[in-house]
Amino acid sequence: MSNRLALEQSPYLRQHMDNPVDWYPWGPEALEAARREDKPILLSVGYAACHWCHVMEHESFENADTAALMNRLFINIKVDREERPDLDHIYMAACQLCTGSGGWPLTVFLTPDLKPFFCGTYFPPQDRYGRPGFPKVLQSLADAWDSQQEDVAEQAARFVDALADLARGPEGTAPLNVELIMRGAGAALRRFDAVHGGFGQAPKFPSTSDLLLLEAAARRNHEAAGHAVTLTCRSMARGGIHDQLGGGFHRYSVDERWAVPHFEKMLYDNALLARVYLSALRRTGEAWLSDVVEDLFAYVAREMTAPSGAFFSTQDADSEGEEGRFFVWTPAQVEAVLGPEAAKAACLHLGVTAEGNFEHHSTVLHVAQDPAGVAQALGWTLEATTARLKSARAGLFEARRARVAPARDEKILAGWNGLMVSALADGATTLGQPAYLAAACRALDAVWTLLRDQHGALHRVFKDTARIPAFLEDHAYLAVACLDVHRAGGGVVYLERARAFCRDIQAHFPTEDGQGFYATAAHAPDLLVRARVTQDEAIPSAASAAITALYGVGQLTGDAAMVGTAQRALEACSGELHKRPTAYASWLCQADTMLRGGPQVVIAGPHANVLLQAARALTDATVLVTHVEADAGLLGASVKDGKVAQDGKAAAYVCANQTCLAPVVDIPGLTQALRQAGLLVSAHVVVDR
Repeated sequence: MSNRLALEQSPYLRQHMDNPVDWYPWGPEALEAARREDKPILLSVGYAACHWCHVMEHESFENADTAALMNRLFINIKVDREERPDLDHIYMAACQLCTGSGGWPLTVFLTPDLKPFFCGTYFPPQDRYGRPGFPKVLQSLADAWDSQQEDVAEQAARFVDALADLARGPEGTAPLNVELIMRGAGAALRRFDAVHGGFGQAPKFPSTSDLLLLEAAARRNHEAAGHAVTLTCRSMARGGIHDQLGGGFHRYSVDERWAVPHFEKMLYDNALLARVYLSALRRTGEAWLSDVVEDLFAYVAREMTAPSGAFFSTQDADSEGEEGRFFVWTPAQVEAVLGPEAAKAACLHLGVTAEGNFEHHSTVLHVAQDPAGVAQALGWTLEATTARLKSARAGLFEARRARVAPARDEKILAGWNGLMVSALADGATTLGQPAYLAAACRALDAVWTLLRDQHGALHRVFKDTARIPAFLEDHAYLAVACLDVHRAGGGVVYLERARAFCRDIQAHFPTEDGQGFYATAAHAPDLLVRARVTQDEAIPSAASAAITALYGVGQLTGDAAMVGTAQRALEACSGELHKRPTAYASWLCQADTMLRGGPQVVIAGPHANVLLQAARALTDATVLVTHVEADAGLLGASVKDGKVAQDGKAAAYVCANQTCLAPVVDIPGLTQALRQAGLLVSAHVVVDR
């Protein structure tokens, strides 16, 4: 028989509906049962694409004896971390306090009043990997609950005190200046792998916030920072973390060379990596960077886009019960698709060998030799080799489509959709592709329709219906996305929506002292603490995104209160930016924008499309671009006053540091003005004249 999770919409929870465990979803029924029966809670947190979550399910949650032990001793609750980042954050922080590390599946034991007293991640069915077997953990903690409740209560109280300290947020302030941006870049570079790119050793994550911080430093002529980003982008693009056939990126690499990934694909990783590659493209003009982004967007359109236009969340690491099976190849498999001659070239190019680099002598595809090397090895011309390798990739891709694909989590998350919309808007302006802007608008329109209730309140998740009140990250990422789409030419309606999201942030998420933001709205029920999430994690801090949105919308609309809220929140966290700059990389990027005085390009006059296109293409998303006539109803006086056409021609006003340069009426003049203001970041982009 199915358990209670059969009634849930989350694909992750439904994965567990046939477990013999008497699972509850998080909610009043489960919490009341724990209080009524005076049983501790076993809280298990994961997500649909999580490989080790699947492993623990197969080993423990599908085991009848283990399930019986869980059912007898605990109230068992399953949580999808992607639906409830608030719960995940609180109890992951407890796990990190307890063990010094974290990850998923997250396994936390709580008192009936939700206080953690023991934490861990994956537990094997028997003692191994230096970890105790899960049945042993269950029995020992149940014994402690029965016979040592005073000790359990004391341990839980220590956790609560520590979590309350974290919820109070950062303390201390420090000057915000350009040197801080450079110090942050220097801290990132000290962890930089100069051979393979990226930061640290295995396992290696893309660390997109750090890469975007280095891009901010590169805009200020920090050559080493720019080199680090370009090397990392190239190494990832050539590695197995990059899906060489289908486009897009896997979650992370298990080695330092980006060769063998953990195969799950996340919407947010691909959104943020698109921004990194687009930024590097604007700086360098290297065409291969645009190829990576275009393939990534093609993957999102093909495999991660719902009929509504909104975006799905994740793809699994496993297929047919094996991690990576969908993605790996043997020489025999390649030859069966391409024939002997083409297979030899493809194997040289994509590193497919009899030994392999993954399980069962399979190979994760990577660029082992460029076409020139393959041509030399086989005695072919470079032109013929390039054409044959392109054909081989297409053939392998089509053959792979016949395999059993990894499962896809088709829930739509508001905040993650915002991240991908921002990436598409950036791609539209950088690559000159209106189709990307159209996709961004379609996704935003779907979110606006599907995820808001009849009162206009935003929800976190759509899967059949809209559920779960939205968090700060949902409002903030969507506000930034609307601002980015407006900047890219989507129209004034998106500036209006950005302002609406920002007003919700001001109404529901500020801390009592007005110096920051809570992750949850004031009315959120059943939370041990009301957390503040300031540090960057896999995605940029929601608080820093809120600052970006409030500052940008406030500047354009002349809302001084919004601008002031953003400035106070950034200043309140400035001490942490000094102490731990790489944990606050996204904050440093916003500080860089504020230090440049909130740069803007304001276009006034008729027939402005050419100047608007140029302004968008020649700058990055930190530079607000707007058209006086189109947006006059929302623009603040300081933005539009005095901005008029020149001799009947559309004119561009380049403004930074509270100063506007003289108006210009053509692209050479605009390019020179942007260069003079320090805002020209895309000199390599060809603008239609």
